Amino acid sequence: MEKDHQIRLDEKNHVEEPFLKQLESMPGLHWKVIRLEMGPGQTPQETQREDFTQVLMKKDLEDALKRINHLVDSLIEMNKKISNSNTPQEKTALQRQIEATDNQIDQLVYQPACAKPLRHRQALRLN
Repeated sequence: MEKDHQIRLDEKNHVEEPFLKQLESMPGLHWKVIRLEMGPGQTPQETQREDFTQVLMKKDLEDALKRINHLVDSLIEMNKKISNSNTPQEKTALQRQIEATDNQIDQLVYQPACAKPLRHRQALRLN
């Protein structure tokens, strides 16, 4: 192929941006894409990282795990109570609480809130 007829793809505009737009538009995911200015002035701290080689945003991950662990602890306690419940009404109320807490855990685990494109890589942020 002649040099004039070669097509050069811009990875950011032809790969990354369409993918991020797809994530934003997917029903039920609730992804929020934050587009930072890419350039020499960008710092890793803008994404809670120490350097651009880090994949995980440790603070967001720690916060999400703490929220999930708190809910799991609640589920364990409710399951203990349900086995000791004396009335059908009490058992029904606890089953509803368990279901609601389980749904909260599902939302935290399966619905990350945003993604940040950085220096030709995507960094995912959990909220």
